[in-house]
Amino acid sequence: MPKLQRKTRQVTAMIKVGVLDKDGNMKTYYCLIDSCASKNCISQTLADKAKHSKSFVSFQEFTRPVHMVAANKQSMRAIGILKLRVYLKTKVYNDTNFIVIPDLSQDMILGKPTLRRMGAVIDLEANNVTLRNCFGVTIPLANRPE
Repeated sequence: MPKLQRKTRQVTAMIKVGVLDKDGNMKTYYCLIDSCASKNCISQTLADKAKHSKSFVSFQEFTRPVHMVAANKQSMRAIGILKLRVYLKTKVYNDTNFIVIPDLSQDMILGKPTLRRMGAVIDLEANNVTLRNCFGVTIPLANRPE
């Protein structure tokens, strides 16, 4: 009897997340959810804004260059780790670590470890994501404007 090979299915979708600005106002950013990403990432532009926000927890700059490889095999330079509180609908998700990437094409990327910790269930047919470990919050998928 032949063995069945289990294949990993990559699921990517976009959601909106909130970050409090320096005055305590909620700012909305687009976040790519990527079931195959091994880390959360944030653009340097958004990280610089977040460092002066009420959502900021901490930042640790790398003392030597750190390179990561994207799914398309492109090398990306990481400059540090940003710890941030993000808001998903009305719920706060505390102390989420993001790798800061200067040339990241997305505002944020949530990777597999965080999605697993949140208990994320991505329902493409219903066009939403349910976070079972975040009080069952259901977030509609978003289309980023071009």
